[in-house]
Amino acid sequence: MGALAGSWAAGLRAALALPPLRISPTSVDLPLGGSKNIAFVGSDAMAAQVEANTPGVVSVTRRPGALLIHAVAYGKTSVVAVGHTASGAVTVRVLPWAARLPQNLSVSVTGAPATRDVVQGAVERAVLTQLGTAPGAWISYDGPAVSSLSAMESIRIPLRVRVGGSDSLPVSGTADVTVRNLGLENRREAELWYSNNPESVKRPAVLYGEELRRESPVRFLFHHVNDSGRPLTVDVRLFNLSDESARLIVMPGEASPDKNPVLAGAQAGEEFLENWVFGSGEVVWLPAHSCVPLSLRRLSPGATTSGLFTLRLLEGGPSRLYVRVVAREPQPEDSEEGTRAPWRHLRPQKLRDAASLPQQLNAHVYPDPFRAQKVRYTVGGKEGFAYVGEQPIERADGRSKLDGNFGVIYTIDAEVKNPTDAPASVEIVFHASTGYCAGMFIVDGKIVKSPIQQPIGGYRIWKDTLQAGATATCRIVTVPFAGSCYPVTLTVRTADALASTENP
Repeated sequence: MGALAGSWAAGLRAALALPPLRISPTSVDLPLGGSKNIAFVGSDAMAAQVEANTPGVVSVTRRPGALLIHAVAYGKTSVVAVGHTASGAVTVRVLPWAARLPQNLSVSVTGAPATRDVVQGAVERAVLTQLGTAPGAWISYDGPAVSSLSAMESIRIPLRVRVGGSDSLPVSGTADVTVRNLGLENRREAELWYSNNPESVKRPAVLYGEELRRESPVRFLFHHVNDSGRPLTVDVRLFNLSDESARLIVMPGEASPDKNPVLAGAQAGEEFLENWVFGSGEVVWLPAHSCVPLSLRRLSPGATTSGLFTLRLLEGGPSRLYVRVVAREPQPEDSEEGTRAPWRHLRPQKLRDAASLPQQLNAHVYPDPFRAQKVRYTVGGKEGFAYVGEQPIERADGRSKLDGNFGVIYTIDAEVKNPTDAPASVEIVFHASTGYCAGMFIVDGKIVKSPIQQPIGGYRIWKDTLQAGATATCRIVTVPFAGSCYPVTLTVRTADALASTENP
């Protein structure tokens, strides 16, 4: 009996401690058609008047100690309770789900094979630019590791996706991304576009502009240093000014901003060359009257942005796209360093007035950006030499040449003979002949990266032991990196362990 009386007394004390009217919680988000019980207690609760101040958004049903709020239409309202001595309210938002899951997405690549990084980038682009979401929603995801993808093959990749936003309800679920390798025929670039004049950017300006013509692939190099003394954003952007959707191959190579221009150029060149040798790229859609950035980097004073791309506008759409490089004042949405491969993160932006876009074209266009060389060496004879970047290619208008041949693809075929009656070790050594230089070489299909070299010493990129009377051949593919010092020399000779750094 004592326990019952104690319990009754404790309940009475709790009731007396309550305010005249209490509603908890005071705010709630609901999906359309959803319901929630809200605590509604106090001495004024029984007689209080309850109504929503915006009709039609929710319905309210009174229950003992609670209000049942049911979402009827999208919108925002307050459910207000007015008692004899007190009042209270709960703010209710009826919101859409941030996304409806699961979803099936698809994206295309090309290459023989498409490299792992390109496949991963395509998956990222599918999720971040194709997933159906509420406006302004954020997306995060995780999934299995991907690998390279052979021509004409496809793979289905399951992802766990989380989507939310300030004006939508968070949701978790799955999305499946199908990646198809279209196995498109690889085509040589017809031109090299060279956005490096000026290299040092002192103020906002249009730095480059050109038209990408249908099935006339280009290799596009940009390399700019912020020399303005304040932050600048370098915005490299594709514009589709036509009434048709465009489809193009983007073969990427881009660097994070760096105060060392050699490192920036090497990072971009290495990514590009690895993709280029396999013809590996993403197939990107660009709707009519829209634009999308290829590179978007916010540069602190003294930082360099660098990129090397192949772009190819495919059949079945407009005859041309416009590509422009602009240095501009940073905008609030520009991140500190910018977004790598922003076409994978940002949905194409609709152009308000495409006709007013100034199509400033640039003279720095260089046809047929390829060089081929042969070098021979006979054991016991003079060393053989190949020079990369020595003979500049000519600009399309014939008014200048490209010193250093930055962005030009070199193919070097080396032949080594051993006419002696004993085995001989031979090597090919990369020498930075004119200044600090980084290099990357595809040697008989194998990637060899050199650390930054000084104009002394050298770095071995190939070695072989030839038996008496034997002959060996080697094919080397390379490209002069922006920011490095070219020309450079490749020396073919009898191996000398003391004269060159060992290639791991």
